[in-house]
Amino acid sequence: MQLYLLMEHLKLQLLMEHLHLLMEHLQLLMEHLQLQMEHLQLLMEHLHLLMEHLHLLMEHLHLLMEHLQLLMEYLQLLMEHLQQHLLMEHLQLHLLMEHGL
Repeated sequence: MQLYLLMEHLKLQLLMEHLHLLMEHLQLLMEHLQLQMEHLQLLMEHLHLLMEHLHLLMEHLHLLMEHLQLLMEYLQLLMEHLQQHLLMEHLQLHLLMEHGL
């Protein structure tokens, strides 16, 4: 009988240890889940910032394209002006040569 009680006591003790380990394991799982949730939150914030960054880059590219378009228009006008100036000088030189001056 005494052996039986000792065995039952040991079983109960093992069961208690097992329960304690299960509780620790559950606690660690909960902490892990909390960290995973925090990580997900940070990833979502990072994604949001990346999207904002992409939006700003797109706006920047759009403004750059507009700037390049205006620069091309300016260069076109400058070329036309220089062509007119060159034509005027050519005509003046031609008139001077015709009149022998």
